[in-house]
Amino acid sequence: MNLDAFAMSPSSSAPSSPATSGSLDREVLAARLKSAGLRVTVPRIALLDALVKTNQPITIDQLFAKAGGSTCDLVTIYRSVAAFEKAGVVYRSGYSERGAVLYSTAVGGIRRYPVLRKGSEVIEELDSESSAELQVAIDKIKQRLQARGYHGLQHIVEFFAVT
Repeated sequence: MNLDAFAMSPSSSAPSSPATSGSLDREVLAARLKSAGLRVTVPRIALLDALVKTNQPITIDQLFAKAGGSTCDLVTIYRSVAAFEKAGVVYRSGYSERGAVLYSTAVGGIRRYPVLRKGSEVIEELDSESSAELQVAIDKIKQRLQARGYHGLQHIVEFFAVT
């Protein structure tokens, strides 16, 4: 599972067209699936579309509400997200207030970290400057752990706030 630094893709509520960033992000993610040896099926394209259109980390249940229904069942979404994670298409970016895993798309160069408002469904992202600083610190820690013989390192960092 590749959890290198990645950024969330821009959100778009309009249908994707070939010239939109969401469409380009979907193509990048689909190419990553293919390079990992995975088939790009209609349900997986629907999931990729839903992922690139969201502007915040998303749970599997939320993904099902956006992309499931007639396209695929909940089991297919769980299996696809697990395959996406192994292929480096998504990463676990934290947990919702109710404890569900939050997933973010792995497109771009800077990983974003969620800021969850307690008592609210609102999930924001840490600003890019703070994310970059945090990533530098995490990279140093990973290097130290690798020097001690650890490999396959993963991490989840999330912030909780009251406003």
